[in-house]
Amino acid sequence: MRVLVCYPIKTLVNSFIPAYCDVLTVEKETELASIAARYQPQVAVFFTDAFTRQVWEWVPEVFSIFLPEIPKVFVATHHDHAFVKKIVEDKGEQRAYVLPAGLTYAEIKEQLAIILEDRLSTVTHQQMEEANGKVVALLSYGSAGVTTFSINYPVLLARRLPSAKIAVIDMNVEKPDLTKFFQLKELALFRPDLIEPNFAEKRNWMSLFTQSKIAKNLYYAGGACKWKAYEISSLLNVLRSRFDYIYVDWGFCFPETEGLHRLLGEADQNLFFVRADPFSFEHANQWLQKWEIKGIKQHILISQLDREESSSYRVRENGQVYGVLPHVPDARVSHSHRQRSILVEEFLPPKKYKSSLLQLVEAEQRSVMRELRYADIQG
Repeated sequence: MRVLVCYPIKTLVNSFIPAYCDVLTVEKETELASIAARYQPQVAVFFTDAFTRQVWEWVPEVFSIFLPEIPKVFVATHHDHAFVKKIVEDKGEQRAYVLPAGLTYAEIKEQLAIILEDRLSTVTHQQMEEANGKVVALLSYGSAGVTTFSINYPVLLARRLPSAKIAVIDMNVEKPDLTKFFQLKELALFRPDLIEPNFAEKRNWMSLFTQSKIAKNLYYAGGACKWKAYEISSLLNVLRSRFDYIYVDWGFCFPETEGLHRLLGEADQNLFFVRADPFSFEHANQWLQKWEIKGIKQHILISQLDREESSSYRVRENGQVYGVLPHVPDARVSHSHRQRSILVEEFLPPKKYKSSLLQLVEAEQRSVMRELRYADIQG
């Protein structure tokens, strides 16, 4: 694979470029266009500190020099990162990637290896069209236990359904705690591949997921960014073909974005987490009514419940409650997050919380069995 690299120190290039690449280094930006025309690279990598001009001057020129289908990877300094990312997003170019700032040579090499993957995915076009994995969106107005649920519930579900492939995606832009907890890879880096279906099909998406050490059928990925509506649609289609369950930790449902609207419209189940207090229930009912008018159904998952209250009973009467999770002391949750300890896996787990999660798992298992029986009858 021919790779053109714009970097000011030629002798260091082999430190961050995969060994299987045939590399040509451009040390002077004035030579970029002429060398690219002669070399005809299959991939181009640009370090912003190799350019003397401002990024908003030379980045647009790069797109005019190289064909859209050629992967273009930008490695920016902390100072330039936000500018480069904004220019790339505004251009909407195919196959243009901006690596996170501050990566080591080893980390850059790892990211480039993923981007440069040229192998076709094992998923065929027909399988993409027949994708039927279940997407569950997890949302709240904040501090309602979405992250704790995303860490613990999928573990229990994965063990109860060992043949099911389960994914958990952290899309919480304001607080990507799940990404920090599991130290996840950045799924959002590959948003350009979602522009065209053929690019989406070729990407080996499984390489971007971190496999759980506890349950081998459980996978995690970070995706905290401002997703566009079409990107959500393409990504969900990709994930449905690879997983049986996809849990999307969207977190805060404000401010509302086009990505959130698309997720709510295309998810198979929307779970709105609500703290067990009167004000939270009032806002939850308003949220439900708002989306019910638009034809989008949602369920409430009541969390942090210390005791039965009249307000929770009124919500139950609406038939909207999916489940109830008891209160877990804040100190216990904070310690778990700091130590990266999964509550349900601890030697002395919070019994009521684990029991409540198991009830939800059992309900999902019964649902699967009903679907299998129905399929047998239809067959």
